[in-house]
Amino acid sequence: MSEGPGDQDLLRVRHLASPADVDLGIAESHVECLGAIKILLQARLALFCSIKCPGELILKLFDLAKELRDRGVGVISGFHAPMDKECFDILLRGSGPIAWCPARSIDGMRLKPAYKKAVLEKRLFIFSPFSEGKRRITAQMAEQRNNAVATLGAPLCCLCQSRRQD
Repeated sequence: MSEGPGDQDLLRVRHLASPADVDLGIAESHVECLGAIKILLQARLALFCSIKCPGELILKLFDLAKELRDRGVGVISGFHAPMDKECFDILLRGSGPIAWCPARSIDGMRLKPAYKKAVLEKRLFIFSPFSEGKRRITAQMAEQRNNAVATLGAPLCCLCQSRRQD
């Protein structure tokens, strides 16, 4: 993570991966973490959104995100697709725990002030199973991230565009 004013207060941890971590889709030798790890125990709803969502699902997703925020339900996600990002912003305005697993290394990642604030309030936990230098997201890395999120979160909430059967 890039150093900036107040960054010295953010907890950074490098967890050495064990053979058991392979079940989480972690193929690297360590996991980079930022924040209070207890959030992983609290952020139990895994959220996945497709890059393309039909309009009627978008409105329902906004309502769901607001409901989760208002109830303080903990959410874990990669928050990568456009709708994921919208949900992330809605959830950050609440008080519930959020676990974010980007499909890239978090080393050198710049955090928005709202993200730093949530980490310092012990509401946001950021972790990545990818080593330093892996800054460009690939389909394989996104799949590994999704496997980790799905394994850590239960139940799952998936919103995606259905494929037409011709």
